[in-house]
Amino acid sequence: MRGIIPVLVGLLAFQTMAPNPARCQSGEPVFHAYCARCHGESGTACTPLGRALKAAPLENDPRLARMTTAQLMRLIKSDPKHRGVLHLPDADLRAAAHFVKQLARTNGLCPPPARAGRGGSR
Repeated sequence: MRGIIPVLVGLLAFQTMAPNPARCQSGEPVFHAYCARCHGESGTACTPLGRALKAAPLENDPRLARMTTAQLMRLIKSDPKHRGVLHLPDADLRAAAHFVKQLARTNGLCPPPARAGRGGSR
């Protein structure tokens, strides 16, 4: 019995670290509720608030894509611009960080900001 306990603990630890599609899906609503205002729905940071705060685009970022979810969580928590999400439970931050990793593997396009004084489309 003593030999099986460390094995079970190891399996549980591995299971919580393994990629989980449900975790990514659960991170999407957290991201859209708390992060998209600055980083944009698709991670391009093409929002008025994102431009004003100089929010980093998340999409197509190999550095973010290579980071572990735990590293991303530390990055989020250490950035003063993210103080609005620090009240979230770690499970929600973990899910959002996992979703950010998915965005970092995609290539979104950021349209140029609309120019004042130009009306209509061509």
